[in-house]
Parts: sequence; C-alpha cells; structure tokens
Amino acid sequence: MNKKSMNLFKGNSMMRQYAGLLLIIALMLFGFSFSNENFFTFTNLIAIVKQASIYGIVGLGTCILSINAEQDISVGVIVAAAGTALTMASRAGANLFVCILIDIVIGVGLGTLNGIGVALTGMSSYILTMATTNIYRGLTYIISGGQPIPFVPEQLKWLGQGMIGGLVPVAVVFMVIIYAIGYYFMNYTALGRRFYARGGNEVAARYAGINIRKTVILSYAICGFLCSLAALVMTGKFASSQPTMGNGLDVDAIACAAIGGIGMDGGTGSVLGVFLGAVIIGIINNG
Repeated sequence: MNKKSMNLFKGNSMMRQYAGLLLIIALMLFGFSFSNENFFTFTNLIAIVKQASIYGIVGLGTCILSINAEQDISVGVIVAAAGTALTMASRAGANLFVCILIDIVIGVGLGTLNGIGVALTGMSSYILTMATTNIYRGLTYIISGGQPIPFVPEQLKWLGQGMIGGLVPVAVVFMVIIYAIGYYFMNYTALGRRFYARGGNEVAARYAGINIRKTVILSYAICGFLCSLAALVMTGKFASSQPTMGNGLDVDAIACAAIGGIGMDGGTGSVLGVFLGAVIIGIINNG
C-alpha cells in the first residue's frame, strides 16, 4: 500500500469515527429531550457548552499527553492552584496582565515539575502524578487557607460568564480558538509529530534522533499551560477560586480523550475527536 493510499485509508477511518461521535451526540440530545422537558431550553444548552469548555480545554492537555504515551491525574489540582494564585494576586492589587501571568507560570511550572519527575525517574506517570496531586492540593489549601477567594478581575468574569451577541458564550469561543491552535500544533508542527512518534514507538523515535526526555517534559508543560487557561475560564465563571474547584476534572478530561478516540498507549488519536468527546461529557453531566 503506497503512502497516498495509506493517508486515504486513515482519513476515511477518522471520518467514520467523527460521524459515529456526531451520531451519539444527536441520539443523546434526542433521548434527553424526552426525559427532561427543560433539557432543550436555550438556558440549559448554554450551560452545557459553558461547562464543556472547561474540561474540554483540560481534555486537550490530556489528549496531548496521551498521544505522547503519558498521563497526568493532577490536572484538576493544577487548575485549582493556578486559579488560587490568580485570585490571590488580584486580591493583592495586581493588574489583569500580572494576574494572568501568575496563573500561567503556576500552571506551566507545576506541569513541568511533573514532566521532569517522570523523565528523570522513569516512574509510571500515574504513580508520580498521584503523588504530586496530593502535594499540590496540600499547598493550595495552605496558601488559600482552605477558603474561597472572591477576587477576580472583571475581564475574566466576562471570559467565564459573558455572551457574544447574547447567543454564544465567550468561554466556548475561547475553547474553539484553543482547539484550532491545538489541531494545527499537533498536525503541522515538528513537536506535535514528535509526540505522535514517541507515543507510537519510543525505541524508533529514539533512533530517529528525538530527545525523549525533552519531549516528555514539554508535553507536561503544555498540559500545565492548558490547565492554566482552564483556570482563567473557571475563576471567571464562578467569580472566585477555591482549593476544590478542580475536583473531578481529571476524570472528565481523561473521559473526553478516551471517548474522542485517543489511545491511552500513545501514538493515535485526533484533537477533533477530543472536542466531540468534551461535548458528549457535557451532555452526560447535564442530562
């Protein structure tokens, strides 16, 4: 089979997967509309896509890690830690730019620490991130005093709660932009292809000259960055942060990736599939 035929077969396979996910979404919408008379109301549908935007963004980070044959179950705690740092900076009088910068530094920093730990120790990513989950959660509780911090810049409230034209949530537009960038990154950049290569066959990737440790660390750093973006949406939505606000996000994010066709062993999957997986999880959680 030549390269053109292989690409055509892969494309047809992905189209069938997307069609299947869209069919599932249609059937779920149809079924829930009968079981809940308020399900198909405009307010409820907006609530679904707003919530999906949060774990959809985290799910993209999980997608990138899974393609690279890694996992991170500390993503929910990273969201909480980044959001807490943001609101504490806002409470201290920092402007919007500084608040966002601190949020991103915390997200990327904690994600990078996970990556360094996995890359240098060779430990299972599940075991190591389970340990860091408890460490990050404890630090977040200590720093926040275990209390909500209701100091969020007004612009972030618009990101989490605002509507464009009274119809489209700003958070959903934000998620779509992130997914568009993520799709381009994973399919058309050298680093994205390295993630696929390492996840598909680490030995072959090593012989091809790919720096495995660097690739692992970068994948965790990107996941942490996406967690920090989810924290922006989440703190804006609730107009506060609290140390428990990321609870359950790890499960939802992994579910988005799994439903979207991401192979947990690495090397396979598509960003678009995870996007549809996030929509499905949003419908399930609401219905």
